[in-house]
Amino acid sequence: LAGLDKQASTAAGGLGAFGKALGVAGLVAFGTKAAQVTAELANLGNQSIAMRANFEQLAGSVANADTILATLRTTSRGMISDYDLMLNANRAMMLGVADTAEELSGLLQIAAVRGRALGLSTTQAFQDIVTGLGRESALILDNLGIVLDLDRTYKDFAGSLDKTVSALTAAERKQAIVNKVIADSADLLETANDNANVFAGQGMAQLNTAWTNFR
Repeated sequence: LAGLDKQASTAAGGLGAFGKALGVAGLVAFGTKAAQVTAELANLGNQSIAMRANFEQLAGSVANADTILATLRTTSRGMISDYDLMLNANRAMMLGVADTAEELSGLLQIAAVRGRALGLSTTQAFQDIVTGLGRESALILDNLGIVLDLDRTYKDFAGSLDKTVSALTAAERKQAIVNKVIADSADLLETANDNANVFAGQGMAQLNTAWTNFR
């Protein structure tokens, strides 16, 4: 607005004469842009409402959904918008990766630490770990520096259940990968949590998240 006032004052004495400075065509363009922004915000609002409804349904109840979202907000340290938290929680639940606040929070912690190390946003890292685990994709998990021998992972997990690999259910196969990723990330998490410097420079990301939530 300060810049706009400066520009307008050159032609017509400030914002008080903004309409005269713009002219009819300018005012129409300005009004069109305002309408576009209004429509965008309405669309974002509708998407958020729909996402929240699906999130509550998958979580099993409004109370459980509230618990999961509150836990993920704390874990993300304000680095991921509510919309993206719900989106990835929905994906995790639908893909059979995790369905409790504790499980989702643990995966988010791993994703955040690994993402920072590789220059990824926390949002992207959380999406990658959920999608990689859900699809049992070593390629996607490799984006986070997670290198897995899937055959060995399945074999070890099957042995712990006194089963053969071929006898593992789809849920058990995913659980095998989740367990392996958590175990392999334990030392990394401990080191990161002891080092406050890893959280430096988060201010802008937190501001962007707050703005997204506000919109």
